Amino acid sequence: MPKKDKIRLTKELEKDVVNTKLTKLLKTFNANDLELSDMDSEVEDVRQEIYEEQTDQSDF
Repeated sequence: MPKKDKIRLTKELEKDVVNTKLTKLLKTFNANDLELSDMDSEVEDVRQEIYEEQTDQSDF
C-alpha cells in the first residue's frame, strides 16, 4: 500500500475513533430529564461562588 494511502487511512481511522468516543461520551451524559431551570440555577450558584472567591482574594 502506498504511503499516501496509509496516511489517508490512518486519518480516517482516527476520525472514526474520535467519533465513537464522542458518541459514547454523549450517551453517558444523556440528560433528557434535566430542566433548563435546574441548569440555570446551578450556573448561577457556581458563578456566585467564583465571584465571592475572587472578591475575597482581591481583599488581600
